[in-house]
Amino acid sequence: MKVLFIDDDFNRAQTAKNYYKEADIFLHSVDIPDNFIEFDLISFDNDLGDNKEIITKLRELAWTNPPDLTGKIVIVHSMNPIAAIKIADICKDFGASVKIIPFSNFLSLN
Repeated sequence: MKVLFIDDDFNRAQTAKNYYKEADIFLHSVDIPDNFIEFDLISFDNDLGDNKEIITKLRELAWTNPPDLTGKIVIVHSMNPIAAIKIADICKDFGASVKIIPFSNFLSLN
């Protein structure tokens, strides 16, 4: 499985990497990489610092070049409940299977 973890907090990224230790590939990014649709599981935070928000980037993609995320798993780990719902809705529109799991609950997934 190829896992993409989008977050600006390196400690959270390390925790996620340890959780997904069985992943063939684990990539931590502070932005949405161009090849993000190549990943099987994508985990999004919302606020990435420097006023960068995933919602804005996803809306830009929806407007310019909507990705096909059919068959992909998206986990929204943002602790902001309103942003999490918005991210989830956009990703569902792209065809992804989406779960909202705030990072504070992340370790209880075992």
